[in-house]
Amino acid sequence: MTTLGITSNDLDASKAIALDINGASTVFAWVRGAGGSSAAVAGAALVPAGRRADAQRLFAVDTLTAADLAEDSVRGRAIALERSRQPTLLFVHFSGADLAGHDSGWIVPGVTTAAGTDSLAPHYRAAAVHVDSAIAGIWAAVAADVEAGRIAFIVTADHGGGHGDHCVATPDVPAFREHCTSAGGDQLIPFVLVAKGVAHAKLPTSARITQVAPTIAKLLAIWRPKAADAALGY
Repeated sequence: MTTLGITSNDLDASKAIALDINGASTVFAWVRGAGGSSAAVAGAALVPAGRRADAQRLFAVDTLTAADLAEDSVRGRAIALERSRQPTLLFVHFSGADLAGHDSGWIVPGVTTAAGTDSLAPHYRAAAVHVDSAIAGIWAAVAADVEAGRIAFIVTADHGGGHGDHCVATPDVPAFREHCTSAGGDQLIPFVLVAKGVAHAKLPTSARITQVAPTIAKLLAIWRPKAADAALGY
């Protein structure tokens, strides 16, 4: 995202204008253009009350709900939104794992598992378990709709973490507590899709964040910009 001039979570109106002039758009805008509706749930710390209207306008999301950062609060708001509004696209953001990664690190530096993979930091692992439990709660609420083909369920992340040398934007923060380098561990993301008609299989290639929106557009059979990255194969 730094290529687009986005270096933080701050809502910068001047950068938003520049992105719009250069033709940047969001998956929420694509859904609206196709006649659908969208909703999002995020922690209030990320979308403070004074900037909520700006965030809705910038991202072109129809309904933006701010929740307490606690996973249970976000889960509850998400389920309520799905039941009351039944949006075409519902985006749910959990902050806990990201906050833990920045606070104590995504990995334990210099330590690998017996399989040669990264050793996850204990605080980060515990936060990920909490998020996983909240996701399980949402799944329980929509599983029947997924099995009936009415809903597609995606679990992903907006970045990895803990790799590379250092971040240009935060040079004093050690790499194991950041995620903005070009290293694979920072760039690659998990991507899980559960939907009727989608076979159980492993993605043939690693997923990147710029492929998430095009994949959602493919699932919904709606327009996406020609310049957008390719959708993930499934």
